[in-house]
Amino acid sequence: MKLAQFSKSGLLKPLLVILLIGSASIGHASSTWNSSQFMCGNDTNFGNRWAIDSTCGSGNTITPPYAVAASAWSTATTATNSIGSSSTAFTTAQLKKYGGGFGVSNQDETLNTPSDQHTADNSAAVDLVAFDFGSTKVMLQSITIGYIGDVNSDPNGSDLTLLAWTGAGAPDLTTALQTKTIANLVAVGSGWTWVGNYANLTVDAAKNVNTGVATTDTIGTKISSSWWLVSAYSTAYSGSNDWNGVNDSFKIKSLTGSRVPEPGSLALMALGLLGVIGVQRRNNRRTT
Repeated sequence: MKLAQFSKSGLLKPLLVILLIGSASIGHASSTWNSSQFMCGNDTNFGNRWAIDSTCGSGNTITPPYAVAASAWSTATTATNSIGSSSTAFTTAQLKKYGGGFGVSNQDETLNTPSDQHTADNSAAVDLVAFDFGSTKVMLQSITIGYIGDVNSDPNGSDLTLLAWTGAGAPDLTTALQTKTIANLVAVGSGWTWVGNYANLTVDAAKNVNTGVATTDTIGTKISSSWWLVSAYSTAYSGSNDWNGVNDSFKIKSLTGSRVPEPGSLALMALGLLGVIGVQRRNNRRTT
């Protein structure tokens, strides 16, 4: 059937509408991943992970596939048992779930550290949480914190830095993050892309991120990635503003973003439409 004939058949317009609606629903429907949904995993050691929708093995072992998995890292140093800094390499930390969201205990603070030290903070060391969406690319839209710690000395809220993996394949964090300094992460060719610094987050108020609007502290391109790093702020990452005069301390309650469709999803939709066209062509031949 030629395009003109297909158009006259009345099928072209509804099929185009279906394709547009389908591609939009696949690519732009937002999802929220709340820390309370991470049910598979444990927090008994440094380097632990939590995951959503994983097949939990013995001892809550995380087994792919999963919707998202999370782990904690920090520039705290263990070899000398001295506090690290932004020039110190990242090492594993403890990721623990609290009512206010994910908190971090680095290896200078010991496991299950009490009081306010179990937040993601930049007090002496810089803490971050890595989110792994597996084979699915996600375009993050907002981050919500559920708790601000006592060491947070900014009366306007807490500040964070966001990075995304844009390198080839999936990163091996034992080489792409562990042993790396902040300067290494933002260096050309590291595989990580600095997305932006975001100031004055307050409890339970979603902060828009990854907007694609260029400012002195954000890049002008929307990023989609299967790996994201949410870090306590440090000017060592990038940006022209210097908010290092105050400490930041928070727990990550949730992320919101849209899944980016795999090329195969759109291809399958196209094949389905071609199948409908083929059936219509056969029916037309039978009636002529």
